[in-house]
Amino acid sequence: MSKEIKEFIDSLKHINNFEHIDGYDFNKYPCEMSLIKEMLAKVDYQGILDFWKNKISNSYGANFEIKHPLYTNVITRAVYNINYVKMINYIFFIDKDNKFPWIMAQMSHIAQVIILPGKIIYIQDFWGNKVCDWCKVRGNIFTSIDISKLTYKNIPWGFTLFNCRPMHFFYYQYFTFMDIIKKQNIKFIANDASFFKPFNLEKQDVVGFMPNIIPIDTTFGGFLSDKANYFLKEIVNESIRTLGVLSNTHNHDLTIWLGIPGERRTWLTQLEGIPSILKNIARYFPKIKVYVDGMTAHDGERIEVTDNLKAFTAIKAEVDKLNLDIDMESLSGYDYRSKICYCSTCDMAISDVGTTALVPFYFCKKPGVIFFASETYAKKDIEQIKNQIPSILAIDASFLKSIANKENALFGFNFHIPWQHLYNLAAQSLEEIKGVKMHRLDVPPVELVAKQYDLEQELGIKIPIESVALFDEVKQELNKISKEQKSNKELLESVALFDEVKQELNKISKEQKSNKELLTQIISGSMILQNYVNNKNLQDQSIINQNKNLIAELLYCKEQNSILEQKLAPKAKSRIHNQLSYKLGQAMIANSKSIWGYIRMPYVLSYIKDMHKKEQIAYNEKIKANPSLKLPPLETYPDYKEALKEKECLTYKLGEAMIEADKSPLKLGYLTIWFKCKKIQKECKNR
Repeated sequence: MSKEIKEFIDSLKHINNFEHIDGYDFNKYPCEMSLIKEMLAKVDYQGILDFWKNKISNSYGANFEIKHPLYTNVITRAVYNINYVKMINYIFFIDKDNKFPWIMAQMSHIAQVIILPGKIIYIQDFWGNKVCDWCKVRGNIFTSIDISKLTYKNIPWGFTLFNCRPMHFFYYQYFTFMDIIKKQNIKFIANDASFFKPFNLEKQDVVGFMPNIIPIDTTFGGFLSDKANYFLKEIVNESIRTLGVLSNTHNHDLTIWLGIPGERRTWLTQLEGIPSILKNIARYFPKIKVYVDGMTAHDGERIEVTDNLKAFTAIKAEVDKLNLDIDMESLSGYDYRSKICYCSTCDMAISDVGTTALVPFYFCKKPGVIFFASETYAKKDIEQIKNQIPSILAIDASFLKSIANKENALFGFNFHIPWQHLYNLAAQSLEEIKGVKMHRLDVPPVELVAKQYDLEQELGIKIPIESVALFDEVKQELNKISKEQKSNKELLESVALFDEVKQELNKISKEQKSNKELLTQIISGSMILQNYVNNKNLQDQSIINQNKNLIAELLYCKEQNSILEQKLAPKAKSRIHNQLSYKLGQAMIANSKSIWGYIRMPYVLSYIKDMHKKEQIAYNEKIKANPSLKLPPLETYPDYKEALKEKECLTYKLGEAMIEADKSPLKLGYLTIWFKCKKIQKECKNR
């Protein structure tokens, strides 16, 4: 076993300590790597293309030999390659004496970095740092290999086509590979786990080189340039030639390709948005077929993608609830050949601009709607696609809200788009494609859509977007009040004092439940105190002292409770206070004093309503068993006229409005309850 190879591999455990060399002088080292460095610096696509073609004609399927990048009198041979997460290709070179080991790392270009004992030389800056960072994190990918594989030997070389990202696979490898092998006698590649394998090339166990040259935007002029389009068209023709065009056997009125991004980019409201879009489209196209895209398998394979299927199942369940003739089919886990054949039958596509756009827009050139998770990330791609497909419509960036995906920070953006905006664009596209005049929808602000989603996630309930708008208005008003109050130091002291009073009141309330009139007095006292606290004129110490005196008075009420309980008999006013309207109004006022009060108000009101119903049931059962327990009519009480005035107070009127809203058809009264409450408050104030 070579001591030099073993020491080199062992040293990779401490790659953090390696010297980094940014300036590799291609004039100083006359060798193939310096030539590659020079061509990369000049963006010399043709020069690198000729380099590969020369290698193919002289040694494809034989030994791959080049000079050592520093000791140019030493000839080294490629003997082994290993890849990291199907992104980086590490190729091991060694000389015939097994004394000068080194590694060439490829990612997006023909060479990114050179790794030597104790040194890392940058050949190309783009992604170069990332290649080194991953080396540091995953140093054990080298130390876990069989060192005997790294010794000098006869072993053929070939091209390897792999990448975990389909867009990068075509962008960096496939097109350049096809350009390299034109008129070359290539019959095999080094692997068969590719997203598209041309001409059914056979796999051979050889040292694999990525056929990278320079990214296509600097060579072909873009992903949809004339040269790239030539290869894209070849892929489509070969796919259809291999599998055939799939006929629309169900005779649908409309066939849609739906590309839902996943993994790093998720449309957060797609579960509601997609069924809503399809429901509106179905008004004009009664029989619809929808192919739903997802992750893609390697060529000739079929895989199961749990996350894709979970999302598809949830969306399909919502669509099925519409009871419309909409047939949805998942293509998650199919290969590109199959997807291209399915997409060729579609009338239009609604899809994300990223990798999801490959099949509908890059390969099949379908019209429709394109959306994106980040305007910056998508801008260049959209320009290219729109140049190729004039009838394509892209979303307005003002209707997009991107949210960083914390679970996948590298280009990870979840996002909000109002589904109404996507439908309107789809309707415009369909009018051009099918000649059918379609309606349009009002589009809510995307900020409102995002707030609705956040509230629903926090509270676990569905919230109408109209209510979100009202909630936002209330929140802004409360924030304004809060800021004004916080500027008043003495007022804050009063607020703290009020919390002390409220705790004491709660204690009294629990102990004195039997005395309703006393509790009413205490609650009234607390509301008076709170009004004082909210008054911005509470700035002197005398008012704070008054608050303390009120606490003493309330405690005195507690001591006198037993006496009052004997003397006080039920009266008409207390009967009114025990009615549901008054209880609800009281809770509405109490919970309208804080933002969290507003949030929990629906739960509090629902609880009061349920408890009141139980009390009524219990009361009816008692008088059924003993009719003498039935309370006399209100008219018989001496304070009847005074009690009637309680029905005109703000508390009672607010509760009445809430009951009316709850009884309204489809509970639509809740949409206007805020305005009714404001009106009631104004009327009561003017009396």
